[in-house]
Amino acid sequence: ELASVLAGPAVGQFFAELGARVIKIENKSRGGDVTRSWRLPQEDRDRTYSAYYCSVNWGKESRMLDLGVAAERAEVDELIREADLVISNFKPASALKMGMDYARLRTLRPGLIYAQLYAFGPDDPRPAFDIVLQAETGFLNMTGEPDRPPVRMPVALIDLLAAHQLKEGILLAIIHRMRTGRGSFLSTSLY
Repeated sequence: ELASVLAGPAVGQFFAELGARVIKIENKSRGGDVTRSWRLPQEDRDRTYSAYYCSVNWGKESRMLDLGVAAERAEVDELIREADLVISNFKPASALKMGMDYARLRTLRPGLIYAQLYAFGPDDPRPAFDIVLQAETGFLNMTGEPDRPPVRMPVALIDLLAAHQLKEGILLAIIHRMRTGRGSFLSTSLY
């Protein structure tokens, strides 16, 4: 799992719950997945992770690595040579820069399934957060009360919907690989 925040980790969590060995690669140079620090005021500040982080990362092996360091990127390459699936939410340019794009990784593991989450799509470099996409997609206008401003949904529904769609695509890619021996690239966007 090369993903962070919610949608990508939720996909990885699904497979961890089914008994898969999920190895989460976290950005060491930034202190890991940003959600490690998304704490409620009453949460223990001495822990290195938040309840939010735990909600989609339990049961995974976490490795703090810097993909900008050749030796650490080589460690990830070794893991990918044995992997069935890579889950990524890197922007395409970032994936290319770090060598974590599908074109390169499938040379390491020809039967690899590479599942990519985009914010707005493959040709749009903008990052996104659930609240932004609730507005962009019109969900904010479907909540709240009549004659009042739009209201944010209390759950990150956009992330969870995208995670569900990507998970379904991965399950189909697994069936495809079982039948043909070939890997797949699949993607969805939060938008």
